[in-house]
Amino acid sequence: MLLIISDLCFFVNFFQTIFRTKWVKLRQKGKRTGLNTSKNFNTNKFKQTAMKKFSILLMALAAFATTTFIGCKKEKEIEEDFASEQEMSEQMTMSEADYTDVGNITDEASSGELTSYKGGCATVTHDSTSSPRKIIIDFGTANCLCRDGKNRRGKIIVTYNGRYRNMGTVITTTFDNYFVNDNQIMGTRVVTNMGPNTLGQPTFTVVVNGSIILSGGRGTITHNANRTRTWVAGYTTPMVADDAYTIEGSTKTVGTKGDSFEATIRTALRVEVSCSNIVSGIVDFTRTGRTNRTSSINYGSGACDRLAVLTLPNGRTINILLR
Repeated sequence: MLLIISDLCFFVNFFQTIFRTKWVKLRQKGKRTGLNTSKNFNTNKFKQTAMKKFSILLMALAAFATTTFIGCKKEKEIEEDFASEQEMSEQMTMSEADYTDVGNITDEASSGELTSYKGGCATVTHDSTSSPRKIIIDFGTANCLCRDGKNRRGKIIVTYNGRYRNMGTVITTTFDNYFVNDNQIMGTRVVTNMGPNTLGQPTFTVVVNGSIILSGGRGTITHNANRTRTWVAGYTTPMVADDAYTIEGSTKTVGTKGDSFEATIRTALRVEVSCSNIVSGIVDFTRTGRTNRTSSINYGSGACDRLAVLTLPNGRTINILLR
């Protein structure tokens, strides 16, 4: 439909130019023929009649062109609106992935290892005597290519007041010049152990107040989340690599252009420590002030990949690549 409208807009603009040119030429020609002798009177009268009919045709086409132009302009605005939502969805998925990624890193670091991430460049310092206790994950001052294919540098600092598995434990994560693919991750992430659910699975609240400064001066993304995290796999084993969680709740994200979106998880997101991206789940998001325009992101059905599908308010779907 957008392609058809685009072609129609070109058609209208093209013929507007042609008729404008023809009109000028006929007027000039009419002026010239007006200087002829009286024996050419019938010829001049015929030309005047033709020009009058042409004027009527031109006015009709002008009305059509005006109406079509308005439609073309509206379609262009809609297309730009959709492009904005696509860009915003990519920023939302990136911020979601970055702070989820931080959670996976701290989970692994709590055991003293970073087998899924460090690639030989990060060091983990565990201070169990201070109060509160502290873990420092240091990727160095230069970019280090980690095993998940992302470049990292800087420090992730974790403080906690008890064991991760114990009900009531609070774990707070902050950052010291921490970058992922040259984007700076800032803010706080606070996890509180709320005890087991009815299935015996440990549950946690996760509150994020963060911002991401994009590389190359592309702007800042603000990310605020309030989630419930359920430990659905691996909680009965000492290994971290087999851990998996489901996430429910809501977020509010402000993109680099100031657009604000509120997101609600429709189908629980599944996060696996062994995968750097969300593997399944659906998130609905609505631009603030436009409650009747809801888009969604579908992360798939469980495969560990970088693919997701964005569905726009008009039903149009776009494949997006997670970062």
